[in-house]
Amino acid sequence: MSKIKVDGDRVTVCPGENVISPMIKDLQTELQQQVAAKPAEVVFDLAGVEMIDSTGLGLLVATFNSQKQHGGKIRVVNAAGHVLDVLLTTQLNRLFAIEKA
Repeated sequence: MSKIKVDGDRVTVCPGENVISPMIKDLQTELQQQVAAKPAEVVFDLAGVEMIDSTGLGLLVATFNSQKQHGGKIRVVNAAGHVLDVLLTTQLNRLFAIEKA
């Protein structure tokens, strides 16, 4: 089950499961509400995430674009295995920081 934690000006997103189309609808809605508050940073903690699809990648890029509009940043932490490979293959590390698990 996904969790979103707000700590001051930082929002931490912990999907806790695969970031694929059927799993992220509720996460996407709640995240949009948090990003609308213009936090300085959104951190995606991908611990325990084994798969990410194009919808999950789209969520990361959409969050990056929203954050960029107001000078905020995003960062991905605890990326590993297949998920890390996909993030690096799609060169998302050129847009935002990706930290290995």
